[in-house]
Amino acid sequence: MRSDDLPTESDGTAPSWVPHPSDYNVPTPEDLRRLREESGLSLRDVAAKVGVNKDSIRRWELGETEPSLGNGRDLLHFYQAEIEEEEE
Repeated sequence: MRSDDLPTESDGTAPSWVPHPSDYNVPTPEDLRRLREESGLSLRDVAAKVGVNKDSIRRWELGETEPSLGNGRDLLHFYQAEIEEEEE
């Protein structure tokens, strides 16, 4: 679904019943960059694990775009696995 296909109110805002990404545990751009750097991974490494291109990761880290809810969830799961491996 393209963003221009999403429902909007007459003032152009999303209807109250449409959840905002902040309602989910979507990582912030700062979180994404910090987690990647702490893991010692490149943009390409993370992109390959999540199934997107490295430019998408870069844009998410810069806050230019936001990951979809699914990609945000995949990133968090990936980084959680990385953190658990380091703790062992």
